[in-house]
Formats: sequence, C-alpha cells, structure tokens
Amino acid sequence: MTRENRLDLAILQLFLRNTYLRLSINEIARRLGRQYPNINRKVNELLQEDILLKQVIGRSHLCSLNLDNPRTRLLMGLIELRRLEQEQPKEAKALRERVRELRRHHPINFALLKGREIFLCIQRNTPRKGPRSLAADGAWQIRSIPSADMSRHLLEHSLFADHHLIYGFDRYYEFINDHEQELRPELDPLLNPDGQQP
Repeated sequence: MTRENRLDLAILQLFLRNTYLRLSINEIARRLGRQYPNINRKVNELLQEDILLKQVIGRSHLCSLNLDNPRTRLLMGLIELRRLEQEQPKEAKALRERVRELRRHHPINFALLKGREIFLCIQRNTPRKGPRSLAADGAWQIRSIPSADMSRHLLEHSLFADHHLIYGFDRYYEFINDHEQELRPELDPLLNPDGQQP
C-alpha cells in the first residue's frame, strides 16, 4: 500500500468510532499529527471522489463520511477488517468461522464483537433454518437482534463506538446510513454535545 493510500485510510479511520462525526481539515491534521497542506490536499481528493462530504457551518467547513457512496463503505470495511486482524490476531479467524457457522442457520445482516459478546443483526421476516436460540458457545456469548431493534442496541450497549465488525461490512454501513435519522441526533456531537464522542 502506498503512502498516499495509507493517508486516505488514516483520515477515514478518524470516523471509525463515530460515522456521524464532522471534522474540519485543521482538526483532521491535528488528530493525525500531520501538516495542514498535506491533509488539505488529501481531503480535497476524498471530497472530489465523493468519499467525504463538506458542510459549511458558519465559517467552518466540516467534513463527514458519505455513506451513500459504496466506495466509502468498502474502504470503511477494509479499515474494520484490518483493525480486527491487528487487535484480535489470534481470534479473527475463529470469529469469522463461528459467524460462517451461524449464517447456515440464521439470516445475518452483520455481526459485531464487543468484549466476549457477538451481536448478530438478524433479518426480520425470514424463516430460520436452524435452532431458535443462540446459547453461549464457551468462547463467546451470542446475541441475536432483529434488524428493527438494532439501532436501539447500538445506542444502549455503546456498540456504535466500541465494537469490532466481524461480518457484513458493507451491510453494517448501509444500516448506519439507512438509520441516520434515529442515530445521528444521539451521536452527532454538533446535535448532542453531551452524547457519545470519540
């Protein structure tokens, strides 16, 4: 991976814990410890590619993720995958295998790991092929959550900012984008200064 591509991913990684975050180019440069001109050039490329969006609020120009763009969701999925492999190197393969087994019996949209719990976002109105209950399997406690209830679980269990995405990368970011009206008021620091912030 080239240095240029690493900078793209480093910028996008700032939005990993809160996809509704809005940052100025100065703030991006400060958080990455990089020079403003380099970050400004790279952010403008990401804006041109429609991976980031720019919003003007007063005199500030704030950047945010464009989750309508499939390339943005793909890049965020890549960041999530690398993070899982770096932070959970011994368990990443076992987690993927466990979710693969669960997919045989449950229509899973995406799966998140928090601590020793796997949260499965299950498609609603889809008949199950296997057992109805998901018990702990020794290594992980497994929770099956209908997609209609997942927004609430993301907020109540602090899953939004504190998780590893282990399956369904694109579907997770589609879900976040589709449920923006429910989630943004709670998670956007500009709308909820007392809410969760990275």
